[in-house]
Amino acid sequence: GSSSGRPAAAAAAAKPAPPPVPSDARGLVKALQKATASGGRDPKTARICMVRIYKEKMDDILADEPLLRELAGVISAAVKMEGQDPKVVDTLKRLKEELKKGRAKR
Repeated sequence: GSSSGRPAAAAAAAKPAPPPVPSDARGLVKALQKATASGGRDPKTARICMVRIYKEKMDDILADEPLLRELAGVISAAVKMEGQDPKVVDTLKRLKEELKKGRAKR
């Protein structure tokens, strides 16, 4: 058996794996849009996308004006959406602030 003495592994096995999200900036923006759009509301995926964008893709997005605009649009629409997860809305607002700061630096 593969009992490496990590109880976390057993706990992780019980929970479904986190949803797979794209690794490229554009894919993450699209996935975030889908996760926050009215039909496919998926706060878990939304949060993973936002964290990925924040930690790994800020520079890519700030360097790509159309993509930056697209992300800003996704954020605005998601924040206004009725019934959106409040935690997601908070994170979206923080992400928007970071984008503004990032743009100001350029």
